[in-house]
Amino acid sequence: MDSMKIKCEIITPLLMHGANGKNAELREQSFKGVMRFWWRAINGNLSLKELKEKEAEIFGNTSGKSSFRMKIFNKDLDYKVYKLLDYKEEIEQELKKKNLKEQKIKNILKKYEKSKSEGFNPDQTFEIEFKGKNLEKVKNIFILSTVLGGFGQRARRGFGSIKILEIDGKDFQFERLNDDNIIKKVIKQINPEFSFNDENFKSKRKYPYIKNIEIGKEKEYDNYNELLKKIGLATHKYPCFGKASPRYASPIWVSVVKENEKFKPIITSLNGRGCWKNFNDFKGMIL
Repeated sequence: MDSMKIKCEIITPLLMHGANGKNAELREQSFKGVMRFWWRAINGNLSLKELKEKEAEIFGNTSGKSSFRMKIFNKDLDYKVYKLLDYKEEIEQELKKKNLKEQKIKNILKKYEKSKSEGFNPDQTFEIEFKGKNLEKVKNIFILSTVLGGFGQRARRGFGSIKILEIDGKDFQFERLNDDNIIKKVIKQINPEFSFNDENFKSKRKYPYIKNIEIGKEKEYDNYNELLKKIGLATHKYPCFGKASPRYASPIWVSVVKENEKFKPIITSLNGRGCWKNFNDFKGMIL
């Protein structure tokens, strides 16, 4: 059986939890679930039947096992409780502009104060070992997942971003911050038929697929807190993403990447239900 070991660095707080949903815990199934999501997102050319068949070959289903196994090493990491919305003063200013009653403003701010979660601290490393078949494809799926997404709670808003440092003991460099063609190259290695412009990717699928990828090129952030705050404020100011009725997850993913001790956002748009009228303003605040 083939094997591969990948060393990762946490670059924004990783809010991943155990069975009780509260205590910080690194879980193999949580990582695999994110990999499955992004694999689906780059296979918008497949019918739902084809998607399920090909997905089962890699990730398994109720009738068969996954083609690979995962094991996490160095799980004993430092963690603490994080405020998910750590910008109370800015929110208060926005609420006052809406001429809301003072008591209502207090109630809203009190709700934000309670938004906390246990998570693993940045600047720590852990390793994931993969064993099984088709590990070259599995490797590319994992790389893509770390670039476009995050892991754990609030992964769509920059939390849980990680960076690959080594693959099988060799330094891994992925120059992704200024060239989205690098990202597209990885996608093509997983699905050679992928295209942003192909009509096959514009049909009404029953699962999210990637429509666009944009890299923040105009501004670099000195620390992850500054960037997470910017993402959070944009989400607060334009809160309609994912608030269609009935409620759907936001079709917008904002991930954080780190290079040369600087941080940048990547915004990935997927097909889905939500409010798109303020999307350009939302992106503009971040990018």
